[in-house]
Amino acid sequence: MKFKRQLPNCITISRIVLSIVLLILPISGTSFLMVYFLCGLSDAIDGYLARRWKICSEMGAKLDSIADFFFLAVVLIKYLPSIVLEQWMLISIILIAFIRLSSIMIGYYKFHEAAFLHTYANKSAGFAIYCFPILMYLLKSDAIFLCILLAGLSAIEELGIISWTKKLDRNCRGFWDMIKIMKIIYEKEKVMKKSDMNQEESQLIIESPSFVDQGWIPKK
Repeated sequence: MKFKRQLPNCITISRIVLSIVLLILPISGTSFLMVYFLCGLSDAIDGYLARRWKICSEMGAKLDSIADFFFLAVVLIKYLPSIVLEQWMLISIILIAFIRLSSIMIGYYKFHEAAFLHTYANKSAGFAIYCFPILMYLLKSDAIFLCILLAGLSAIEELGIISWTKKLDRNCRGFWDMIKIMKIIYEKEKVMKKSDMNQEESQLIIESPSFVDQGWIPKK
């Protein structure tokens, strides 16, 4: 049972190790493609097993975010040098990196930890980058535009969520989730304030001169 609980995390850690292995493999070799495929497969399996066995944990979510970061960083390191980037592409990549760095810094400031989110936008961007070799073969330069677009939108959304939210939720699905949560928090605070006001009003009525004079409560 203990092994079963730790298996998804072990698979996630294997993705970090495999990502490091990718750094030393030639990009045109068969071994690179095999390890690359295993990295993507591990990303799908670890989350599936955790949800199926109902053993999702905060530690697992953190490990998954770190593994994704390692893998995507390795993909960029391996593929970017082989691509002729236009000026707008380079500027876009720098801006996205700046936005991501801002999210990390704000997350550390507010929550004292790296606040990577598992939003649908982040998953879409990650999947597009994972499929980048195939997309390059099918779409040519349009593949770069697609990846930059998805990465940019997901980075902006994550920055907005981390900046606005009061409580870190790594499994937040998107900006609309944060709006729903904020609405619920607002309604709860509104009810609590109303309850506090009612208590204060009751206390004022009880302590009014008429109540004291009639002997219902002792004089101070």
